[in-house]
Amino acid sequence: MGVAALVIGIVAVVFSFVPYLGFLAIAMAIVGFILGIVDVSCKSKAKQPTGNGIAGIVLNSVAIVASLIMCTLICAGICFHPQHLRELRDQMMGPCPKEMKVPCPGKVCPDKPK
Repeated sequence: MGVAALVIGIVAVVFSFVPYLGFLAIAMAIVGFILGIVDVSCKSKAKQPTGNGIAGIVLNSVAIVASLIMCTLICAGICFHPQHLRELRDQMMGPCPKEMKVPCPGKVCPDKPK
């Protein structure tokens, strides 16, 4: 089980830095983390080396944290995309009039013809 936790941890760490695979990496890392804990607890009772299990726990913990950070950054990037900000501004203030003498809040009115 320790080797499985280690291998899953390595794959989960790699997947955690690939955009949109972070959700898969979180699921894999949770499974690997549980396998690592089970391996360490079983082998410590039997007085056997627990190195693979501990390495699996550490790698899977890193994968979970990295995946959560990447997923948060991707979601923040989607939410704060300029198109979404324009839509939010239009919902709050109304769309820009076609013949506006003062520019809309921000740089340029996107609806204004050039």
